[in-house]
Amino acid sequence: MKKIAILVLASGLASAFLSAQTLGHVEYLEGSVEITRDGKSLKGVDIGTGIQNLDIVKTDGDSTVTIAFEPSSGLTGTVSVVPSTTAVIRQDQIQSKPANDIKLLSGSVKMKVERIAGRNASIQVRTPSSVLGVRGTEFVVATFNGATLVGCSSHSVWCSPYDEVTGTGSASSPNGALAEPGTMVSVLDDGSFGPIAYDKGRFDASWTEISAKWKSFNEELVSANPVAFIDQFVGNWDAYSAKVLAADKKLRANATLMKWLEASGKGGPSGSFRDWVRERPLVMNDLIEVRQSMIPAIITLYRLQELTPLVPASQMGAKLSNGKTVKDFISAFRRDAGKVSLAIALFTAGEKQYMLRNDGVSPFSDF
Repeated sequence: MKKIAILVLASGLASAFLSAQTLGHVEYLEGSVEITRDGKSLKGVDIGTGIQNLDIVKTDGDSTVTIAFEPSSGLTGTVSVVPSTTAVIRQDQIQSKPANDIKLLSGSVKMKVERIAGRNASIQVRTPSSVLGVRGTEFVVATFNGATLVGCSSHSVWCSPYDEVTGTGSASSPNGALAEPGTMVSVLDDGSFGPIAYDKGRFDASWTEISAKWKSFNEELVSANPVAFIDQFVGNWDAYSAKVLAADKKLRANATLMKWLEASGKGGPSGSFRDWVRERPLVMNDLIEVRQSMIPAIITLYRLQELTPLVPASQMGAKLSNGKTVKDFISAFRRDAGKVSLAIALFTAGEKQYMLRNDGVSPFSDF
């Protein structure tokens, strides 16, 4: 009887988590916005479209989208994804409490958010070089080539160093800097910080001016020797893009994962809690195995997408450390980037499907 009660309780918790998968909805939309869900591009994105856990949101140079949080997130407010940005919206269950996370892969987001009274929810933003503990309600974050700029117009945001590859760093780390009205924070790729003072009575104008100078400085830094910057990532791309494409084949050969994804296209997970207990290790083992290649591949992909447009035609003939010319490398990179992006989307879909069958807990929660 006790065993049956535990199974019923676990099943009830799983059902509660399944019903809370819509974390927000599209409140405003301008231009064409791509949302990748369960490994596929979502069709018909418009105002009112729901945003689910681990959706990948991408805007082009002429588009923007504002997402309003649903009560299931434990938050009220919005996140605005500005042009030329890619972000992952996610929620983990940490000790049965919703922990929301905006993973900013490239570009910039604007946040206006508050916790719902009585709900012990949290929200943080991660960039390639920092993790931001949200204490304020209104702030903006931008990232480029590993650097991060944070500006807060209300209350404050604690900026701590973060290493995506090792997963080291947390929003509660004492090592960091405070972004607050009157002080923006610049975080470099090496984890060092730099405060930037501004007139707190002119936040919007100050952010526009300072972020433009910050972006221009970082682009000029790359443009001074773009070949050298790209060459830093050539070895990683050659190694990890191949490993990720092999990982993609491995995941697609996982019959349990493919069954899960097929069920997602028909309304959600099928099977009993007992089935999920038996199936989870069959997917978890493959996800853990391929993760060590996925993380550096993701970082390298978005860095090169930022850097390659800055190479002038005059330097396309220069040789890189792998023996290829810059032109040949960029051509191959652009050809393979789409395949790698699909592999990353499948990996993300696999993590989501596992979480759906594990009360919102990721297979990487102990990493």
